[in-house]
Amino acid sequence: MQPRLLQVSQRKKAVFFSAVLLTIVLITGLMRYFFHDSPPPSFADLYLVAVLVLGYRHSWKAAAALAGVSLLLCAYLLVPLNGVDRLELGSFGVCAALVVYVTANLHRRRANRATTQELCIAVNSVSEGICPDTEPKSIPVPQS
Repeated sequence: MQPRLLQVSQRKKAVFFSAVLLTIVLITGLMRYFFHDSPPPSFADLYLVAVLVLGYRHSWKAAAALAGVSLLLCAYLLVPLNGVDRLELGSFGVCAALVVYVTANLHRRRANRATTQELCIAVNSVSEGICPDTEPKSIPVPQS
């Protein structure tokens, strides 16, 4: 059984993902209603911002799922597709993949930094037991 705190955290993530997804679907509906078959230039930037926010706040997996849904919504807005629209969809796909990749690396670095700090604390606590008369020193964490 999972701890209650973990369940609440997962519930918050699911609610946030659902809210972001509902927002982009609503934006898509509004753009389709007001602009019909020709959405405004750079309309996909709104979707990229949503992918970035979700990737920053939560996980890269949720951001990747949202990027896939956003790509489908972009295609829906651009129907009927021509060569320029395909190029725009390809560009959006590459940008979304880049955003997901960058946020995944940022999360990985944050996790590595936290693990390194925990290791430093463990080493300091062990060294206190070995040499109680010395004051624990912090180990410098290399910046990568």
